[in-house]
Order: sequence, then C-alpha cells, then structure tokens
Amino acid sequence: MLNEYTHVSEMTPFEVPEGEGSSVIPVEINVEGAPLWQIKGRNRKEGVSESQTTIATGDGQRLIQVWRVTASRDYELPGALDQDVFVAVLKLIDRQGGMSTNGKLTFSLYELVEILGRSHGGKTYDDVRESLERLATTSIHSENAFYSKDTESLETETFHLWSVRFSRNKGKRGRAIEHHTLTFHDILVRSFHAHYLKGLDTDFYFSLFSPLSRRLYRLVDQKRRDKLSWTVDLSQLRQLVSMAPSYRYPSQIKAALQPAHHELLKKGFLTEASVDKKTVRYRIGRAFAHHRATLELRGTPEEMIAVQRLISNSVWSGIARALVAQHGPDHCTYYVDALHHQKGVRNPGAWLRRYIEAGWPVHIPEEADPTSGEDLPVATSTPHPPSPEQPEKRDEHRDSKEEEHRERTREFEHRREVGEFEAAVKTFETLPYEEYAKWVGQIIRHPDGNRYYLSIDGELYVCIGGRQPEHRYYLHTLKRVAKP
Repeated sequence: MLNEYTHVSEMTPFEVPEGEGSSVIPVEINVEGAPLWQIKGRNRKEGVSESQTTIATGDGQRLIQVWRVTASRDYELPGALDQDVFVAVLKLIDRQGGMSTNGKLTFSLYELVEILGRSHGGKTYDDVRESLERLATTSIHSENAFYSKDTESLETETFHLWSVRFSRNKGKRGRAIEHHTLTFHDILVRSFHAHYLKGLDTDFYFSLFSPLSRRLYRLVDQKRRDKLSWTVDLSQLRQLVSMAPSYRYPSQIKAALQPAHHELLKKGFLTEASVDKKTVRYRIGRAFAHHRATLELRGTPEEMIAVQRLISNSVWSGIARALVAQHGPDHCTYYVDALHHQKGVRNPGAWLRRYIEAGWPVHIPEEADPTSGEDLPVATSTPHPPSPEQPEKRDEHRDSKEEEHRERTREFEHRREVGEFEAAVKTFETLPYEEYAKWVGQIIRHPDGNRYYLSIDGELYVCIGGRQPEHRYYLHTLKRVAKP
C-alpha cells in the first residue's frame, strides 16, 4: 500500500548538476553501507551505533553482518558534517589520481572547503579539522563485511578510517603553507586496489539539501547493486541510517523519512518510495541508472591502463574515467598515441578531452599500406618485349582484378548494411569547418580504424583494400562543402 508521500513516475527527470567532467568517483563499497553517520545531532551523544544484517554468500550460506561504530572519549559519533567531509576526502583522492599504494593523501584544508562548497573562514577550517580528527579516532568494528582474497572468506575487522597529521611549512616571504597528511587504514587501501568499489556521484550528492537525503542516496544506491529496486524492513533501515533507538514504532520512522523521500523523488533519483506497515520499497529512476552506467567502469585492465595514460597526459582522473567509460579504452588510447604527433598543442588534457569526445580524425604518420599499391618502388629497367603469351596473361590479370573488385564491393555492401561507417559519417557531418577544411582532398585515417576520402564536393568515400581511386566506395554527400 502506498502512503501519501509515495510517488511512482518514470517521467520524473533525473537532474544532472552542471560540472566539469565526471562527478562519479570510486568509493569503497562496504563502508557505503555502514551506519557511520548520525544524522540527528542528539543521537551522536550515544557513543555507540550498531546494525545487524543477514546477508547471502555466493555459496548459498546466510551470515549475520555486524557493524559497530564507537566514538572516542574526546569526540561524539560522526555526524552530517563528517559524512560530507568523508565524501570530500574521497573526491580529493580522485582528483589526485586515485588511492596511492601506501594510502597517503597530502591535502590542504582549503581544498576540502572548496569541495564542500563552504565559505572560507576560521570557523569553517576549525570544523573541518575537527571532523578529520573525529573520523580518525572513531573505532569501527565489522563482522562478515570485508572479503579477503588470501583466506577467500569474509573476515572480522576492527579499524579506524585513517590517521591524520597536520603540519605547516614556511614558504616564500614567511607565509605558512599547509601540508597535511591522511593515511588510510590498510583494509581500505586493499579494497581500493582490489576494485571492491562502486560509483558515487558527488555533484548529485552535494546538490541534496537534507543530510538524511544524502545518507539515503548513498545507502540505497549501494544496496540496490545493479538492480533498479531495493526493499528493506523498516526496523533494519532505522539501524542503517542510524536513527536513535527511541524511534521504536513504524509511524515514527515513516515520519522521519518523509522529507528525505520527498527530496529524492523530486530530484528524480527515486521514482518510488512505497511504505507499508513493516517495509519500504525503493525504485531508482531509469534515467539515473543510465547516467551512471555511462560514467562507470567495469575495472578491466584495458580500462585502467587507458585511464592512467589519460591522467599522465594532464586529464583529471574523474574526466579520464568518464571518457574511457563512454568511449572505450581503444578509442581513448588511439588519441593518446596520436598526441605526440600533433603540433602546437599547449594543453594536452584539454586537447585529449575535446578530440576523444568529438571523435575527430587526426594526422598520424603511418607506414605505407602494402595493399594500397601506393608508395611502391618505381621500376627503372627497360621492360622486356612482349611475348606471344602476354595477351592471355593480361586477360587473366584483368579477370583477377575484376574478381577482386567484386569481392571488395560485396565486402563494402555488407559492412555498410551492418552500420560500420555510420559513426564516421556523423563525425564528418558535424566537424567544425576549420577541422573539416583540413581533410578536403585527402585520405583520412579515422579512429574507427578505416580510411576515408573526402572530395572537394563533400562526397565521403571509404577505402577498402587500398587508397587508390578504384578502392574508394561512395558513402554519403556531406552538407557542408562551403564555410557557413
């Protein structure tokens, strides 16, 4: 049964906030589901937060997963600000190229405040510093949460998220320079490098107003895995979002969830929040799922190599992952390989992003194609006089050439029917004029691996089996033969 604040509609648009590059960062999948954040201020004085969940293993076993979060003597349990600071730290890790092998992150409070979108001032800096220390001293106990490759089992771990060291160095003119360091616990470093990760859209996260909305967004997105829905018992959900034990009755839990449900429905992340007497059923918007699917990676070696090569050429890591996820590792490495052949590129990162997204052709020196008939040595000796057998040989040669042409034509027709050249046609149709003009009258090697010829009249041909005129097959007349 749906209550008054349930909404079901696939027409709700998912709001993708404006921002440069991908805002989806990798986060450790287990911590996303842990009850670390006390959204209500009064709950933080309890000192301990705990949740228990029944999970199913791959071999069919059912285990109890336990999380217990304990505050230190000097601090309360982590709250709403701490949740934001934690996300900001992960964002900064992503900007710096990912989790280092030693788990260390060098940072400034200025960088974190910028990511948080807060005003720069003494109190803000003090709050962020205290938050980092509170997270460093909070103890986390987990049972059946972290998988160990060594033992091939889920293990029990007690740990702290990180240790933190604050320091200032004197720079030029005596100015103090921040040089702080976070060192992540080894269990989190191992998870990052084992790719036990999921994506978190930080732009969307920070666009949410309510701390409970932010917590629910992270929790639901983690629990749903790759599905569009997740159903959970109300009492279980109370533990996972760290509501105080005083929320004993379903009506109290529903009332507390209502504003967050409204916001997540309005933003288009949820298309359904069905609440009955004992359970809540969440359904994710298809637009959100599609948006995320285009920005996340599967973690294959080819993808990771492509991302690292882009990062090493001044592409921000978030943008690098988005480019590889959307266009594929082969497409991206094609342009990385082409970069050092280009002249006058002042900003490699910007150039790579522009060309990868647009799919524009680029000049790349290449060896002569042995099938093209071009660039072959010219005979300098005098030809032998014709013999009586030569006319017959010429006829055989002509028949062979005609058969080759028929074979190439059949190959061309088949490749055109399956749509192999459609992306290239679109590329040339939409090229900016200054890019288009570079290629008129030339043989062009496109990122799809094919060679094309663009005539002065805007006729686009694909080259099959060589680059000479007889190897060119007409594809399309482009509507852009003159400058607009």
